[in-house]
Amino acid sequence: MEVQGFVEVRVGSGAYVCRLPGQGEEPGFAITAFELTEARIMFEGEAAALAAVQITEGELDALDGLVAAMKTENLLAEVTEIADRDFHMAIAKATRNAGVVRTIEDLWHLRSKSPECALLHAKARNAKVRPVVVEHSAIVDALRLRDAAGARSAMRAHLTAVMDHLLFRTEEMAMEQARLALATTRKRYGVRPGI
Repeated sequence: MEVQGFVEVRVGSGAYVCRLPGQGEEPGFAITAFELTEARIMFEGEAAALAAVQITEGELDALDGLVAAMKTENLLAEVTEIADRDFHMAIAKATRNAGVVRTIEDLWHLRSKSPECALLHAKARNAKVRPVVVEHSAIVDALRLRDAAGARSAMRAHLTAVMDHLLFRTEEMAMEQARLALATTRKRYGVRPGI
C-alpha cells in the first residue's frame, strides 16, 4: 500500500493513510528504481557519447550553468532535482535525435510516476541524497573534449553511483524495518534488549 501511495510509513510513529483508491483509477506502468537506473545507464551513456560529437559551445555553457545550479540547489534545506533533470535532458537534446530525447524524457517521467520508483527516490531525497556535482562536471569535461568514449564512461560512472546510493538507502530501510520488528517482538514478550 505504501508503494501505491495509499499509506505513508513513518519510522517510530506508525502508518498514515494518504489517500483512498479512486474508482476507475488507471494503474500506471510499474518499474523499480533499480530497473529504471539500469535503463538510464544504458540509454544515457550512449546519449552522452552521441552528444559528444554533436554538442555546441552554447550547449556546453548551458551545462556549466546547470552544474552551478546544482551546487546552489544542494545548499537548500529542501532537496530539489530540477537542475539535475535539466542537465540530463540538455545532453539528450544535444544528440540531435528525437528518439533519444523522447526515451530519456520518458525515463525521467517514470522516475516520478511509477509508485515503487517514486517511493525510493522520495526516501533518498528525505535522507538528503543530492546530485553529486563532481560527477556531473566529469561528464561536461568529456563532452567539452568531444570524447565520446569518455562521455559514455563518465555518464555510466555517474549513474552507477546513483544505483549505489539507491542500494544503500534500500539496505538502510530494510535494517530499520528489521529493528522495528524486533523491538515489537521484544515488547510483546517483555524481553529487554541485550538479554
